[in-house]
Amino acid sequence: MMLCVPDSQPLVDCHAAVAAVVAELDPVMVPLGFAAGQAGFGDDSAQVIYCEPHRAGDGLCADVMIDLKDSSVGWRIAGVDYDGFAVDEVAPLRLDRDATLVEQLALLRKTIGDDLGRTSSIR
Repeated sequence: MMLCVPDSQPLVDCHAAVAAVVAELDPVMVPLGFAAGQAGFGDDSAQVIYCEPHRAGDGLCADVMIDLKDSSVGWRIAGVDYDGFAVDEVAPLRLDRDATLVEQLALLRKTIGDDLGRTSSIR
């Protein structure tokens, strides 16, 4: 997997699907306390990770991981998970697997703050 640093301008070596995720979700995730999205990708899969440092200052972070997969109908979000909690507290975030990537990102942009138990300023 190649490493992609989305906040470099221009988006060097970033696949278009990764760039779309970062462009759509960075304005939501950064105000919620997460670092800008960082990604890695291969030929038919990619992952964008948003890291939120622990409040304790222990150098650890909780991640929102957005998994992308290429299929016969184009790139789609295959899964969204939030870690950093006990196993019984972790639940996948809302995702419509049949929607297009653009539709999936619009839903995530509107709901991710609520899904993480926070208020997002962008609706």
